[in-house]
Amino acid sequence: MRYRHFKPSGNPISRFFQVIVASFRKMSLEVPQHGEGLYEIQGKDSDMIGARKLLHSNGFKFLDRAAIITPVDTSFIPEKTSPTNPWRLCTVTQVEELTKRKPKPPSELQRIGVGLSIAVVAIIVAGLLEQQRRKYVTLSGEDISPLSIFWKTPQYVLVGIAEAFVYVAQWEFFSSQTPDGIKSIGLGLSMSSSAMGSYLCSLMLSVVMRITTRNGKPGWVPPNLNDGHLDRFFFLSAALTAGNLGFYVFCARRYKSISLEKREGGKETETIVP
Repeated sequence: MRYRHFKPSGNPISRFFQVIVASFRKMSLEVPQHGEGLYEIQGKDSDMIGARKLLHSNGFKFLDRAAIITPVDTSFIPEKTSPTNPWRLCTVTQVEELTKRKPKPPSELQRIGVGLSIAVVAIIVAGLLEQQRRKYVTLSGEDISPLSIFWKTPQYVLVGIAEAFVYVAQWEFFSSQTPDGIKSIGLGLSMSSSAMGSYLCSLMLSVVMRITTRNGKPGWVPPNLNDGHLDRFFFLSAALTAGNLGFYVFCARRYKSISLEKREGGKETETIVP
């Protein structure tokens, strides 16, 4: 990758205010449809040296008045391609610099990362709620906690949001980044990863119980949860999920997307932004 350096030109703050002032000066004018007849200099570059021109968009159409050419704006300096008074007439590029660009949606890898982050929060919330449940059991002296079951709603909502982010993005990622010849295998791996996660969770629970039940102790997850420490198991799961998230970010930032050839000819590039 080769770095290209351009000398700074123009004051962005003054350019923004020029658009606003010019548009207010022409409030009585009608905004043309589809940006027809708006002022723009000729050539590939904009009025700023080394800067490319921006195409007209339909956002903030009232600012388009700043680029409407009136008889007062037709006086130009012969040696330059810009009008004598930019506070009255601005280029389309200058107007578009002020409008908000359409946000780029997050990629599949980014959505998976967001889902994993929400999952960590959901498990921590579950652990904190379990601590409160055992606290209320101890204070009440009964086997059933007086804490309402609806306190579990936040953690299940977070789990649902996390799964929506991860599973949908994961399916889209395997579908778009797997070559056509092995696409069925790629989609199968997408589904099998969920099954592998369930088996690993069961294995982790078995290992935890084997370690925590030594010396006659009931363990973290006994049949009667009041005798155990389910909250510790949740916090352990949150730590492991956070470690998994860190490893995922490490791999996702180094992932290179594949390029697929279109059936009509040419190339189709699936761009994945980590």
